[in-house]
Amino acid sequence: MPKRIESLSKAFQSHKAYDLKKMGRDYVEDAAVDSDKDLAAISVIAYCLYKMTTKNHIMNNPRWKIVSQTITKKLNSAKIAAEKNNQNELHTQLQNTIGEIEFIDNELSNYARNVYEKGKIKQASTAYASGLSLSQAAALTDANKRELQEYIGATRIHDESLDKIEMQERLEKLRRIIE
Repeated sequence: MPKRIESLSKAFQSHKAYDLKKMGRDYVEDAAVDSDKDLAAISVIAYCLYKMTTKNHIMNNPRWKIVSQTITKKLNSAKIAAEKNNQNELHTQLQNTIGEIEFIDNELSNYARNVYEKGKIKQASTAYASGLSLSQAAALTDANKRELQEYIGATRIHDESLDKIEMQERLEKLRRIIE
């Protein structure tokens, strides 16, 4: 967990939006497997930071610098708590980070619905696509179940084939093509 938080913080400080998005997806998939709500919270934070770093009106606002420094400090505190295996402090620092995200989003966003709520739904839908039930996915990220259901209904997640090709089968097909 500490390495994941450190990677998240570094990607955020470097404004690596793609890395933040990928971390969010990877982390929520792992959280779904392990039923790890703290890791799910980190995935939502990663997604929110990804969304915020892609918005010029947020990144160019003079208040962003101070808030981004505060977010970085909160993530560092969360990392330290994770290193000490202090779950209560980790949870507190993650909630403090979320509070900073909600604050700046409320101040600078162009939308009525905040990025954190959207992030919970987006990450829950990824957990759902990874195999969790709708209820499990909503509980993992604390997303509103009804909003999650509406979001999933508006996507093609339920249309995706569950028959994914295994790696061995892919290699065999590739070998046949090359030969």
